[in-house]
Amino acid sequence: MSLSEPMTIWALWLLATATFVWGVVSWPKAAATGRLRSLWRAHLRRAVSQLAVVATALLAVAGTLNAQFDWYSSWNDLGTAFAGGDSSVASPAVVNSGGPPLAAPIVSIREPQLKGLNPNPGPDGQYVNVTLVGPVSRVSSSMVVWLPRSYTQAASAHRHYPVIEVFHGIPGSPLEYSHDINLGKMVAGLAAQRQIKESILVMPDASPGKVDTECVNGGSRGPAMEDWLTKDVPNWVRHNLRVQPDKQSWATMGLSTGGFCSAMAAMLHPATYGAAIELGGYLSPVFDSHYRPFAYGSPAWRRYDMVKLTAHAPPSVALWIETSKTDTLSYLGNARVIATAKAPMRVTAEVLSDAGHRMSVWVGVMPAALGWLGSTMIGFRP
Repeated sequence: MSLSEPMTIWALWLLATATFVWGVVSWPKAAATGRLRSLWRAHLRRAVSQLAVVATALLAVAGTLNAQFDWYSSWNDLGTAFAGGDSSVASPAVVNSGGPPLAAPIVSIREPQLKGLNPNPGPDGQYVNVTLVGPVSRVSSSMVVWLPRSYTQAASAHRHYPVIEVFHGIPGSPLEYSHDINLGKMVAGLAAQRQIKESILVMPDASPGKVDTECVNGGSRGPAMEDWLTKDVPNWVRHNLRVQPDKQSWATMGLSTGGFCSAMAAMLHPATYGAAIELGGYLSPVFDSHYRPFAYGSPAWRRYDMVKLTAHAPPSVALWIETSKTDTLSYLGNARVIATAKAPMRVTAEVLSDAGHRMSVWVGVMPAALGWLGSTMIGFRP
């Protein structure tokens, strides 16, 4: 039986049920007879039965959640993780398709100044929290901005930086990058190794009020998140930070739902973004039961079908994909994009043979993805 198939889940719940029944039946039999040794044995039997009931119940719940979210795709994938490794370190199949994206010149703009920055934040740079009410979208949400150490140094006072707009998964928030992963530290380290140019990270909250917006414009039923993410946020960045404005110096990145947001933002707005990194993402909206601004197959939904866009009107962007043949959420759509991409779109993919849909897999490939960005896009080249 595979790790996520229904038979495995049923077996785990049957084991949990049987253990609970055994615990109930055996409880009176574990009663002490009054002697000290008998008393200790009774306590030990009851403790073992309680632990067994709790352990099998937790195992059944964990199996059910894993089947729902596809964290571990197989027994081998689970075993690799418990052994202290990860499936992402295995040699992936690297696929390239399409043609090179069109280059654009790098130019500078005026020198804005964000107030209240730490003038000497240390080698790992600094995170800044910003709340933005979008004049285009009328959406109010927050974002976390990471600035490299050099940004506030006098020698870099006239330097302009490339930008990576980074999208979180669901459930999640920008804190998964600033706190859990410390993506800024990762980028700083890669920049020190000259794998990528020092960059500014912009991590917007795409789920204001904990609503899974899928980063799309909700029309009359929801917020205009696409407009906020791809118009209001870039406009704010250009007017408040020293950044390069051309598309070769702007990229997106995201994992899971954020992977869809990353691909969607770049593919629908190729004049703003030159590249996208998509980690375990899917390629059309997947709404939950609490928020569904438009129906599957409707004109609004078709706007966000990145597989069809790739096949019929490929945009001038470079796309880096991580997926796994056992990641049921991301593989099918990404496989079609890899197969159909053509110039001016370019796709580079790392297809893992046996990896789940979880954070440790994506973190494991982030250095390679960021290194690709540094070698592919002129604005990110060290």
